[in-house]
Amino acid sequence: MAAQWRGELFDLDDESFDWLHTAYVHHADGLMAGDVSLQTCWDADRLDLERVGIRPQANRLCTDAARDCIECASYRARRFHFDDGMRWVWA
Repeated sequence: MAAQWRGELFDLDDESFDWLHTAYVHHADGLMAGDVSLQTCWDADRLDLERVGIRPQANRLCTDAARDCIECASYRARRFHFDDGMRWVWA
């Protein structure tokens, strides 16, 4: 999916795109080890799980920061709170 939007919705050099692709391809694999940027992406995805009725588990989050905001993130996910910049995703 990212490949089809590259150059249209965003522009990344090859190294940055490879990183994005890795984060995307492995987002549902349950991985926890990796570069802190990958961990942050995976945590963000996991923190949004409550939008589909799945409660994020602290022991499946990679970072302390993510574990500290489970309640807030779950609240937002349950109520589909998102900023106007993400509105196109839900349209």
